[in-house]
Amino acid sequence: MGQTLSDLLDANIQTVRKGTLPNIYQLNSDYAVQRVCKNSEQYRITKTNGGEDFRAPIKLAPAGNFGAVNLDGGALGLGTGFNVNQFEQTFFQTKMGFQMTYASVQGTATSDQSVVNAWQQTMQDGLPNMARYEDASWHNLGGDDGQVAVATAFTGNGTGGTYTLDTDIGARMMIPNQPFEIINGATWKTGQTGVSPDYLPFVNPGAASYDGRQITFTAPVTLTGGNIPAAGDVLYFGGATPAGTPTWLQGLRYVNTTATSGNYLGLSRTTFPTINSSAVTTGGTLTPAMVLALVQLIRIRAGNSTNPSLIGLIGPQQIAQTNAQVQAMSNYYRTEITQAQIDPLPKVELDGGIMYGGVTHYYDALQLASQIDYCNPKDWGRVFYNDKVAADFYRNPGNNEMFFPMYNANGGPMATVLFYLISTLNYYNCNPMNSGLITGLTSPSQGYDY
Repeated sequence: MGQTLSDLLDANIQTVRKGTLPNIYQLNSDYAVQRVCKNSEQYRITKTNGGEDFRAPIKLAPAGNFGAVNLDGGALGLGTGFNVNQFEQTFFQTKMGFQMTYASVQGTATSDQSVVNAWQQTMQDGLPNMARYEDASWHNLGGDDGQVAVATAFTGNGTGGTYTLDTDIGARMMIPNQPFEIINGATWKTGQTGVSPDYLPFVNPGAASYDGRQITFTAPVTLTGGNIPAAGDVLYFGGATPAGTPTWLQGLRYVNTTATSGNYLGLSRTTFPTINSSAVTTGGTLTPAMVLALVQLIRIRAGNSTNPSLIGLIGPQQIAQTNAQVQAMSNYYRTEITQAQIDPLPKVELDGGIMYGGVTHYYDALQLASQIDYCNPKDWGRVFYNDKVAADFYRNPGNNEMFFPMYNANGGPMATVLFYLISTLNYYNCNPMNSGLITGLTSPSQGYDY
């Protein structure tokens, strides 16, 4: 029998595609938090005894006591001064850990060994991934609790499974490898012994299905009894529940909220209602009149001396609604029967801003389907504790080392290295009524279920 190709398989050379690895997961380069806060004021702060690590004085009332008077010998009465109070803020600490074995580094060190260099690829992924999490943190659903999703259904068991998530944000706050905490009512499910913080459930690689609003995940430590995942679970960033009570940095939805009770940066929303954001809550299909109503509401509440430079943060669902209305209003009047056909679809610039209702709106992948948020960037600020406002690699303050070995139970070093990015950012807004939101908006009937 003659020579065949199958006889030579052990001698044949496999071909592997070279070049940049495609990123088969959600990756953006334009984040809403950067658009709003990139040029905002910033302060490096420290921890203090009174908890007032950062104070932002505000004026709640002007000076002067106005009224009628009898100038023919009548009493002029007393006067008043202006009223000052303060917002209080502190920093918030987050980290991103990286771990590689000696073999993974050395076994991919040259192009003769692998088409990917594990060390270089990990370092390249670090800061962009941290920026993505900074944006998601700023968008945390509860404003200051680290919430990222709400489960409406679950299939699986205590070792993992698939969550189907709600229609307002779906899985858009989640990416592969993202660890998360689970709470259902009063039950902190990931508070089970041996789970939090190092062995939390995590989204499987390639298993964040945005169009299906689903995530498939693995629980490294089996969740048992009442801790088994179920419909109604609420998911949070890893580490957001150190004692079962969710706590996170104060982000977009801490400022832009319809809440009228509780505190905002140390002041009572009930006692000082002027510190609450402006809101249009009529709901229904988005119209330019809703945007105008919000702009007018801000003008009535704040006057024109603040000169709000509002921008809108809009998700794909409401972009579709604005687009549908523009199409409906685009009438073409023909004067000759032979005129060329035109494209009735108006141009939509997702990255350059969309003018609607007199306000420029910017695409925001993490915006709620039923809401549009409006920010006045000049009112926002950032505080931080570390020596940089941006995330940076953690260094041992004793020897300045940034790479750390792992040790086994006997105290011996392992052939593994650990290193970390850390951030101490938190946010504040000095004039929340200059910001606003439109809530209760309906989504398109088809094609926007994510």
